[in-house]
Amino acid sequence: MEERRVALILGYGIPADILNDGNYRRYLRVALNHILASKIEWIILCGGHTNLRLPQATEADEMVRFILRMLPTEVKFDFSLERESLTSWENLIGAERFLSLRDGESLDIVVFCEYSRSRKIRMLARKILLAGHPERKFKVIGVDFDASRTFTKDVKQLAAVVFTALECWFPSLNEWARKRQLVRIGKLAKEPERGHE
Repeated sequence: MEERRVALILGYGIPADILNDGNYRRYLRVALNHILASKIEWIILCGGHTNLRLPQATEADEMVRFILRMLPTEVKFDFSLERESLTSWENLIGAERFLSLRDGESLDIVVFCEYSRSRKIRMLARKILLAGHPERKFKVIGVDFDASRTFTKDVKQLAAVVFTALECWFPSLNEWARKRQLVRIGKLAKEPERGHE
């Protein structure tokens, strides 16, 4: 059976101008360089409406716009856009909907995420992407998305690993995490806009 290689790229917010955002530029260039070197043909971009100032935009749409600007014209990919997710759990559930259309195919999946979230994403990918699919394999590549990361932010992400483990045991926590994310999105919309990094 021929193996199909697929990349999942998880989104981290919607900047005012993704084409000039330092964090996304660094993150998506690393992902795209790996994708081009690995002969991946299918890219699933994950992320929903996370910026109330730009209500029509989704993380997935913004990322594909950036990638299409970066790609040489002769390079073509199949793109799938998951536009509803607000949390990491939802990112992978949404990606799984696309992957399930290829049930029975041997899939080699590479998941790109923010570096400090790598443990959490690895745990979720094992639970969501591999469950009932012995023909699949995956790896997670963490990219240092936010140059302003601090020890405190990293400790917060370690705590998120514990919460993710609880989510795996108690799926009802997913709804609580979504509500918490919606509150966070609302607060960010009220803050003054920051400049590009």
